[in-house]
Amino acid sequence: MAVNLEDPTHSRNLRDFLLLYNVLTEQCFNSCVKRFHSKNLSRGENDCANLCTDRYVSFNQKLMMTFVENQNKKNKDLEEAMKSSMAPTLMPQSSEPQSSGPT
Repeated sequence: MAVNLEDPTHSRNLRDFLLLYNVLTEQCFNSCVKRFHSKNLSRGENDCANLCTDRYVSFNQKLMMTFVENQNKKNKDLEEAMKSSMAPTLMPQSSEPQSSGPT
């Protein structure tokens, strides 16, 4: 499947993904990597980085699920409000004349 790089939706999604990835990488690196004596991470640094990324991804997934739920509710409420404002307000009419009081 070919990806159209000129598609604005695809470009926005790619930009959002890269931003999220860069923020995650920087935050977890700054929080976990403390020593620069070796080109490899220590076991503690590696465990910290894995836990940090897992937490960040989990948080982001929960945030997106909550956003989608709230957006769907908002759209549903808006749709119902539009339907109710467009619906004609018909009052039931009786074929009998209304009395104005006791006669």
